Amino acid sequence: MDRYSEAITHYNKCLDTRDEHGIRVQRASCYQALGNYEKAIEDIDIAIAKNKDHYLNYMIRGQCYSKLNNIGEAAEDYKYFLQESEKEIKNMTDVVEYENQRAIHGNVSLDYVLCLLNLFMHQNNIPSDVVAIEPTGPIVFNKEWKDDLEERTRLVQDDTGIVNEIMRVLSDIHLYITTESLQSSQNQILHYFKNCINEHLRNTM
Repeated sequence: MDRYSEAITHYNKCLDTRDEHGIRVQRASCYQALGNYEKAIEDIDIAIAKNKDHYLNYMIRGQCYSKLNNIGEAAEDYKYFLQESEKEIKNMTDVVEYENQRAIHGNVSLDYVLCLLNLFMHQNNIPSDVVAIEPTGPIVFNKEWKDDLEERTRLVQDDTGIVNEIMRVLSDIHLYITTESLQSSQNQILHYFKNCINEHLRNTM
């Protein structure tokens, strides 16, 4: 029996304790690590019902929804997490906690943008192989690059507001990019997003 399965067995015996919320979250994390996303969501749903203020639960559930390809639900959970995380980051005084939370926020921001991008592609019948062309060089999300992308997005019929939401998150995401790995992921998403917008414009104009 691996350590996650052992932990689940232990948590099963602890559910009658007063801290059911914490037990549910810990067990959900184990289910998530084992790839049992449905069971993880069941535990997180109960944990959220017991404590709606524990916003990290929404990140875990969003990750599980994403693995199950429930992109709309994942996007909603990521959005809520990011709203609450941003508030907490602004009030943090401990440097280590601040940097750790920034890194988590940056990761979830990228996951959220990917969900929104997938929703936009699905709604507009944009094939993933067209979008996922690798960038040929580094991308610097500077004013010129941003202005060019904003100019293109103004031409998009965006009844659901997805494109504007992607631009909003991408405009702020540099505040939370703390590692080269995150920077690389950001650059790739920026490239995919631009490809997606270009393909949409080719199909509609």
